[in-house]
Amino acid sequence: MEKPNKKSYIEIFEENNKLKQEIQRLNKVKAALMKRVERSSGAPNSAFSLFEGNILLSNQVKERTKALEKMSQELADEKNKLSKTIKALPGNIIIFNKNLKISNLYEGRRTLNKQLDVIDYSKQSFSSEFLVKVENSLKKMNAPNQVIHFVHTSEEKSMPTQYNCFITEINKEHFVLFVQDTSEKYRQELIIKNQEAQILQTSKLSALGEMAGGIAHEINTPLATIALLAGQIRTIQNKLPKTKKKIFTVSENITKTVHKISKIIKGLRQISRDGSSENLTPCYALDIINDALDLSKQKFQSYGVKIELDCPPQLAILAKRVQLSQVILNLLNNSFYVARQHNGGWIKVQVKDLEDKVRIYVIDSGNGIHQDILEKIFNPFFTTKEVGEGTGLGMSISKKIMKDHGGNLEYELLNGHTSFYMEIEKAANDQVVDQEMYPLMRAE
Repeated sequence: MEKPNKKSYIEIFEENNKLKQEIQRLNKVKAALMKRVERSSGAPNSAFSLFEGNILLSNQVKERTKALEKMSQELADEKNKLSKTIKALPGNIIIFNKNLKISNLYEGRRTLNKQLDVIDYSKQSFSSEFLVKVENSLKKMNAPNQVIHFVHTSEEKSMPTQYNCFITEINKEHFVLFVQDTSEKYRQELIIKNQEAQILQTSKLSALGEMAGGIAHEINTPLATIALLAGQIRTIQNKLPKTKKKIFTVSENITKTVHKISKIIKGLRQISRDGSSENLTPCYALDIINDALDLSKQKFQSYGVKIELDCPPQLAILAKRVQLSQVILNLLNNSFYVARQHNGGWIKVQVKDLEDKVRIYVIDSGNGIHQDILEKIFNPFFTTKEVGEGTGLGMSISKKIMKDHGGNLEYELLNGHTSFYMEIEKAANDQVVDQEMYPLMRAE
């Protein structure tokens, strides 16, 4: 036996209206018949005929009335179910017309007795900013039953707000809008984002602190060279003009040394900047890698760790230069921690062009990572370093930065050696502009 189809709320509502109209019509007919009975009271046959018709009509009215009462009860039950369903929703349902005037507002469980700042209750309409988004959504509507989604955020007040919104058409005159208040989640995401930025800055300063000794040595060496060369100039001053060529050579060496110091300082400033607000910009992969190598090369060499770089000179990528330099610097420091423990330890930075992507490898002389450790390396605060040598924040933050770039950071055992690679979107070479924020000093 087939199960009868359950009528919808709208079908019940429409049938209920039809029954009401039918009963009204029958009552009018009944009233007209009664008047005719009164007028023809002197004609027994005619009166009896009308009286009989009236009885039949009364029976029909009673039957219709019972059907109407039953239908009304079903309608009340469906209305009650619908009311409970709306109240269980995590948001509000707003009915409005094509003039953007609100006719009905149904509150969900999370918004009972709570006014929404997207509604102008005094005008029975929407607030100005929200109104523009509703209008734009209606313009996008070009098919029946189409649902348009948009997100409205506001940070004008001390407490930022966010609403997840869906609009669809009821008919040509009316529309329904579902508004879910996601402000609490949005504020939590903002807090987490700010905390991540602070942790990144702390991790970065920690890495810079570890490099301070190497940087001081790297700057001190060229300064000593400058002092020595300046002394040579003073010594040969009395031998002019025969020693012009010698003076020129010494001056060139001084200029190169100054350039080296300037480059170290530029790299230090570049890495230490807060790059969280930076936009994705076309730049050369080689420049970003050199930003990190300039700050770590001297330290690596002082421990006998060999550095090798294999990167095309003009391979452009789309990146936040400061943040990507920080990721590379973190990977270099991790590789150095392993490589310095080996005799003949080495680190290699290799860049591969994958047509629409670019892959940057940082490989070291390590023999890979054990599976138990590998499962945890991207977890916050996990580290294999000795106490005081690492916070465990570097890899988790680096992974997050690469995701923000639309890329990824992964581990790979490459030819039996430990390697991590970053995959990032490729850019066109003609889009690259000069990113030198701290230009080198140049000799006149």
